[in-house]
Amino acid sequence: MKISIAPDVTKQFPNAKVGVLVGRDIKNSTTSYPDITNKLRLAEKIVRERFTAESISTNPKVSDWREAYRSFGCKPSEFRSSVEALIRRIVQGKELPSINILVDLYNLVSIKHILPAGGGDLDKVDGEITLKIATGTESFLMLGKSERETIKSGEVIYMDNKEVLCRAWNYRESEKTKITERTQNCYLVIEGLTHTTNQEITTAITELKDLAIEHCGGRWETFFLNMDRKEKPIIDQTSTTDSSEHEVRLGKVKKIIEDGSNPWPASRPVSHTALQALAIGATEEALSLAGRVMIRRDHGKTFFCNLSDRTGTIQLYIKKDLLGDDNFESFKRSIDLGDIIWVKGSLFITKTGELTVKVTELHLLSKCLHPLPEKFHGLTDIEQRYRQRYLDLMSNQESKDKFKKRSNVIQTIRSFLYKHDFMEVETPMLHPIPGGATARPFITHHNTFDMDLYLRVAPELYLKRLVIGGFDRVFEINRNFRNEGVSTRHNPEFTMLEFYMAYGDYNDGIAMTEQLIQEAVLSNFNTLTLPFGDKTVNLEAPFQRLTMAESIVTIGGLTPAHIAPETIDATLASFQLVAHANAGYGTKLFMLFEQCVEANIVQPTFIIGYPIEISPLSKRDEKNPEQAARFELFICGMEFANGFTELNDPFDQAERFKQQVNARDAGDQEAHHYDADYIKALEYGLPPTVGVGIGIDRLVMLLTNTPSIKDVILFPTLKRLAD
Repeated sequence: MKISIAPDVTKQFPNAKVGVLVGRDIKNSTTSYPDITNKLRLAEKIVRERFTAESISTNPKVSDWREAYRSFGCKPSEFRSSVEALIRRIVQGKELPSINILVDLYNLVSIKHILPAGGGDLDKVDGEITLKIATGTESFLMLGKSERETIKSGEVIYMDNKEVLCRAWNYRESEKTKITERTQNCYLVIEGLTHTTNQEITTAITELKDLAIEHCGGRWETFFLNMDRKEKPIIDQTSTTDSSEHEVRLGKVKKIIEDGSNPWPASRPVSHTALQALAIGATEEALSLAGRVMIRRDHGKTFFCNLSDRTGTIQLYIKKDLLGDDNFESFKRSIDLGDIIWVKGSLFITKTGELTVKVTELHLLSKCLHPLPEKFHGLTDIEQRYRQRYLDLMSNQESKDKFKKRSNVIQTIRSFLYKHDFMEVETPMLHPIPGGATARPFITHHNTFDMDLYLRVAPELYLKRLVIGGFDRVFEINRNFRNEGVSTRHNPEFTMLEFYMAYGDYNDGIAMTEQLIQEAVLSNFNTLTLPFGDKTVNLEAPFQRLTMAESIVTIGGLTPAHIAPETIDATLASFQLVAHANAGYGTKLFMLFEQCVEANIVQPTFIIGYPIEISPLSKRDEKNPEQAARFELFICGMEFANGFTELNDPFDQAERFKQQVNARDAGDQEAHHYDADYIKALEYGLPPTVGVGIGIDRLVMLLTNTPSIKDVILFPTLKRLAD
């Protein structure tokens, strides 16, 4: 869908201004809406007090349209702009008819602001809409008529690719695109000429948008067509005219300051949160609350608002008689959706049964200078949700709840480890040598020491130094950084839990991991069976255990013959996999595991029997020296935990570091560096120890049924936007 102004209209009417709302997925079917009717009656009363039959045509805005009509050969006595026709009907003592929600709303805004307004059903439009000058060959089927009319040459008309949608600019709309109770997608326009400013159009279109959202729901976008804004054709897109609403709010800030108030004053004491107030019930006791205005419903001398804080939402009842004339008018004039306010009042129950604050005192605490995302749909632009997470949290309760659950899961993990006598510690994030995991590090430079440092890829080697020092049970919930690919399961900066327990082995680590995950789940979700995408995951212990070789056969679908030492190279080649020059059998086996098995694991499965050559920090399995005493936990194709009996033989560790250096020299950029200081620490004696790392981000993804890691990290790493 595209709407634009033709150059010939712009040339003839250089001061033309058109504000457009495009609404999608709306509900226009409600037949009883007394609050809109009451607003119309109030607006009609104001019109009657303001105009007489004689004074209508002298109003500058009305006069603009009369002159425009004369310019294209339409007598003002026969052709009247839509707003003049409405005003004349009202002045004659007639009420505006109730047609449907959207039509009544744009009529309401039209007479309030003395601006023509109209619209049409978007699903009935053929192609593009253009505001153009008629050639005289076009025909038109007027709303409510059965016979077509001929359009005058020179008339300004709205036309799609087939026929006229509105003649004489805003005189009459067509039967074809009329808005009905069945309309689901629509466009609405508000128009002005010389004596109408950009800000007046902006104010009117913003009011219409707020009313449409409140009463019809859906997704709404605002656009402008006029020369002052160097207009572009309107195209169905996700961006909105935030800047225009921003201008309106800046104007309100200026007025607040001129009136001697501060749009961002000092805080005021708060006695209750929304949740605490809701728990009290009706009371005459005065309470004070603060939060963000998320819904604002105007009922003339009263307003109903929704106030949102960290605990939830509570309704406010703001009445002119209770707040006082000046304060009420100040609220009405100055407070927008998104503003943070402080209120004081008692609690009562409305006729609809909702506990509500009867506001007797109200103060602005922080002015919001931009419109919030639509409250019915939140932020639908995924990239914007990540870059402006604060907006996502304001408008998307599901997202807010997800991060609360993340915090609760981490608290549960901490409590579990404290109960098992672990001590929480902090280790360096800047390392002189990258270590603790096979990964590419980020490199930085310390100016004073004139030395390169590496952002932590894992805290493992420092945590084991603490075990050597006598802290037998330690853990750290830490941020790690790996200079690798980005995907729905990988972020360069991520959160890990690592814990180390002296006098245990990898079997103890498996048991501890099962217990920890189960407690994190049951403490927050009350069930061990959770959905993840189209799968259902059962987290009841014990989890399945398979060796790597067994998994390649039972899950990967290969035979033992495919993975025999003498045939494994051919098997790799069949998958177009190429091992590096110094790769041993264990590395090749692991490559097949990654190719054939990992993505196909659904239920929680511990993979054991890891090749020793890909486990440089793990102790050898006493039953099979070629395998590591190691496990990894996989669920739904993702690695969730990695643990092993820690290598405490300093000579064996030194030898494995040397092998890693050789692999690095052969082109493996993720291989370990040689860490002489860690070898020296081992020489003082590391007790038999098991260490386990668990990915917090992926665990939260699983528990909240979230397919992308970016949706469980408050501020994920994103590519820089172009300037």
